[in-house]
Amino acid sequence: MVRGDSGAVLQTSLVSRVPGQDIRVESADSDQTRTRMKVQVILGGIVLAALVGTGTVSAQNVGGGVKIGANFATVGGDPGCGSSCTKSVRTGGIGGGFLIARITDMIAFQPEVLYSQEGVKLQGTDRGQAFEATAKIGTVQIPLLLRVAPKMTSGGASGYFIVGPAIGVIASAKQEQGGQTEDFKDDLKSWDASIVFGGGVTISHFLVEARYAAGMTDLNKTPESTGKVRSNVFSILVGGSW
Repeated sequence: MVRGDSGAVLQTSLVSRVPGQDIRVESADSDQTRTRMKVQVILGGIVLAALVGTGTVSAQNVGGGVKIGANFATVGGDPGCGSSCTKSVRTGGIGGGFLIARITDMIAFQPEVLYSQEGVKLQGTDRGQAFEATAKIGTVQIPLLLRVAPKMTSGGASGYFIVGPAIGVIASAKQEQGGQTEDFKDDLKSWDASIVFGGGVTISHFLVEARYAAGMTDLNKTPESTGKVRSNVFSILVGGSW
């Protein structure tokens, strides 16, 4: 939780809520229905991608590679502190490996496993006293992507586009403020889901890529008391493939 210089506690699981501020409570039934629909969409995309990929990989070329880069992360939705605080980007790292199973000359299935540093920075006031806090969330992301690109010629450059669902497993969650660090992983769900889209350029065995991951699930376990918070991350990556 975050404390302002005045010593007042701003109750939070991911981000702050100003004491005395009204809490917006939505219908539990409608919230659960929307959550079930989102999960069904994600799971449907994962099953479809897996079926397409496994059904054609044996007859197609398979490659892979590694990538590393920088994240520019924030959160979407109301952090719970209204106009008394502002959100800003938290910069972190991202890296991991991927496979490319070519389905046709232009279409491939691209599963990945990436470690991603996400979160958000907060600035605001509590009873006239300024505070700053940074939420640092580490996740293991598993994107299952559809890759569209012309078949690269030897030594030539080629562009590509990617889109698909991703499931993230939350590995760590810490909040820093005023030289103190507090673990709040137990206040978050153990996983999140997102939609990833982006594109890149390959030159021989090297690649440069930009992507955006739009969160679809509320990270907090208790959204009715802390506000709905979804992770949104823009990433720039470089890497190599074989």
